[in-house]
Amino acid sequence: MSMHSSPSSQRNARSHAPWLILGGLLLYVVCAALLLLLAASIVRTHRIRYRGVEYVAPALPAVFPSQPWGVNVALQGRDETEMRRALALARQAGLRWVRQRFPWEEIEAAPGIFRWEPWDRIVAAVKEHNLELIAVLDGSPSWARAPQDADNPLSPPQDMADYVAWVAAFAARYGKEVAVYQIWDEPNIWPHWGDRSPDPAAYAEMLRTSYSAIKAADADAWVLAAGLAPTTESSDRNMSEVAYLRGMYDAGASGAFDALGTKPYGFWSGPEDRRVDGGVLNYSRLILLRETMVQYGDGAKSIWAVEMGWNALPPGWTGAPSPWGTDDEAKQADRTLRAVQRAHAEWPWLTVICLARLQPLAAPDDPAAGFALLGPDGTPRLLYDELRAYLASAEAQTVAPPRPNWRGFWGALLILGIGLCVIAWRGYVHLRALSWFHWWQRAESAFAQLGDAQQFLLFGAALAGYVLSPRVELALLAWWLLLVLAYWRLEWALLYATLTIPFSFYYRSLGPRGFSLVETLMVISVAGWILRQLAGYHTLRELPVRRWLWGQEALWRRAQQALDWRGLDGAWILMVLLSVASLLVSRYLAVSLRELRIVVLEPALFYLLVAHAAFGLARTNTAHKPRERGSIPVTYFADVLVLAGTIVALHGLYQYVATDDVIVTEGVRRIRGIYGSPNNMALLLGRILPLALSIAIWGQMRWRRLAYAAAAAVMLPCLFLTFSRASWLLGLPAALLFLGAMRGKRALLVALTVALVGVAVLVPLAGTERISSLWDMSGGTILFRLSLWRSAVAMVRDHPITGVGLDQFLYY
Repeated sequence: MSMHSSPSSQRNARSHAPWLILGGLLLYVVCAALLLLLAASIVRTHRIRYRGVEYVAPALPAVFPSQPWGVNVALQGRDETEMRRALALARQAGLRWVRQRFPWEEIEAAPGIFRWEPWDRIVAAVKEHNLELIAVLDGSPSWARAPQDADNPLSPPQDMADYVAWVAAFAARYGKEVAVYQIWDEPNIWPHWGDRSPDPAAYAEMLRTSYSAIKAADADAWVLAAGLAPTTESSDRNMSEVAYLRGMYDAGASGAFDALGTKPYGFWSGPEDRRVDGGVLNYSRLILLRETMVQYGDGAKSIWAVEMGWNALPPGWTGAPSPWGTDDEAKQADRTLRAVQRAHAEWPWLTVICLARLQPLAAPDDPAAGFALLGPDGTPRLLYDELRAYLASAEAQTVAPPRPNWRGFWGALLILGIGLCVIAWRGYVHLRALSWFHWWQRAESAFAQLGDAQQFLLFGAALAGYVLSPRVELALLAWWLLLVLAYWRLEWALLYATLTIPFSFYYRSLGPRGFSLVETLMVISVAGWILRQLAGYHTLRELPVRRWLWGQEALWRRAQQALDWRGLDGAWILMVLLSVASLLVSRYLAVSLRELRIVVLEPALFYLLVAHAAFGLARTNTAHKPRERGSIPVTYFADVLVLAGTIVALHGLYQYVATDDVIVTEGVRRIRGIYGSPNNMALLLGRILPLALSIAIWGQMRWRRLAYAAAAAVMLPCLFLTFSRASWLLGLPAALLFLGAMRGKRALLVALTVALVGVAVLVPLAGTERISSLWDMSGGTILFRLSLWRSAVAMVRDHPITGVGLDQFLYY
């Protein structure tokens, strides 16, 4: 044998020289960076154009006018003729809402002594002109203020109970005339919260107590959270409205208002300014508040623009300078109408829009007069004429939302994503060729040597790092660590995804976007599984593409053999296929695509990964077949889901016993837990509690039966204290009967007895308003639900074959 290597072997050796490998890696990194920059540019352009655009509006009571237009008025101090003329002009312009301040300091100047007469006149005049009234309840009389606020009538009271008592008295007097109550105004800026720093937690307490008082006096009223003033400051006097709203939510204000009040002024740019930046004052800034509400799980609520517009001071103005900027009247009218059109087309969640002023009632040098629709003498300005003509036109009713080119957008990202995956794969292959790559095998081997509990805790520590990292960079590093751990052991990602299901509306912010933990863990699980399947192939040529497409090893043949088509597998696949087909009839494709992702595809992937990818969990958990090393029993998923339900229930019980953060309505205190509504809490527990009961009664292991019984003992009273009538009378009894039926006739009889006894326990509550209102078909939630059911029946009748598409119900 020759002692010299062949030319081909020499070329092969040179090709694997470290400097060539590193050079190839650098090339792949550069290519990947270019693809990422291109993808980021596409996403950024799309996001700037369509950020904040939605297609389905939050629900409003049927008694509210369909026209969302309104205006701010200052009717106090005007004579009868002047007041009626102003309201008549507002009505003639097509406006349907008027927002009027009712100052506490003028109505109750002395404790318990009310001066209602001037305000009775205003309320009656508004009602006479068929307008809906938004009552702003703020200000404090001198006797209620703290000593430090003696000279500031806009300060909050020293004792919040005094304000709540006045709010209750106001609601009791005007409950039939006032549609909406706004609790305070601009508490995020000085001097509207006295001589102190803005305090969102204190305002949240004011909002909660006032909400309960108003609902007790007027159950059908809507409570509007204070109109937050736009500001970029973060000082001891002023707080950004976005940060203030976050503080309100963190203090538990979610269940204490029906809509959020905002003030989207245009300042120095027009409505076409699509910058969404916390440091920029513009019309698009409103989107930041909407995104905050969605992030905190409050996306079903609407936002009301209680003040908006552009300022236009007369030529030669000598008064105080305008802090909002100023235009000429033609530009003011043009910008205002285009802003109204944009809101109508793109922001269905902005359900009421009130212009800043109808007629000035202020000092002659006050620049706020530049917002007015009418001059000081009541003469209509150009803005009034243009607005009246627009609202009377068909265009005001038929504004169409912008339609994104979703095919081009997703097609471009798909092509870039495929290219990025190929580059990442080839880079990984090059990396493995380096002599020092053995560190990867060592790390994987060390992880495999850990016990199940240690691996589970390690994944949990990485997840905590992702959630709690103060910087986005650290969170992204934790994300990559989670992906590595999911690549090594898929089950832990799936278990933590199960554990975080009840907290799916908590988002981790990554720059301008936020992502829920459930979605993050599902992406990590799918990516880890795919990488595991490709780990054994080093080049594109090694991929058995032909075998995957046809032949005995084709993917569709393997799926046909592996999946249970007559069981849950087939049901899931049919649901996915029908859901995808429904996109063909969806009028608003973006809404349906979001629903498809969250409600259909992600749960389907979760099920398939648990049942088939994670070591065949469902097949290894049997008493007669020992588990293989690396697999876990499927009961672990039940364990973590029940654990999550127990944590939520414990928090709800603590909330009920130790705090006032509950919903008080129809004579009862209702647990809402971490959700905006007690019904959401009941929906969650109504799904987990039957699982806990079944294992507590029929589980095979004694310790698990005891643990599940303890969990059920926590969740059951919490479910009861939600006072969800559907859960009491339908959900839980149906679950018990199903469990009994699955165990045989004797178990069914026992379940029926337990259900009847449970319903009988509710008999002492039959006289309460919460239960007696079940039979009231003329109003309240029962009328609302009947209306929804009628709508559903009509929709089925009109679209019996195709339906209307995913998540299109509210629009239709």
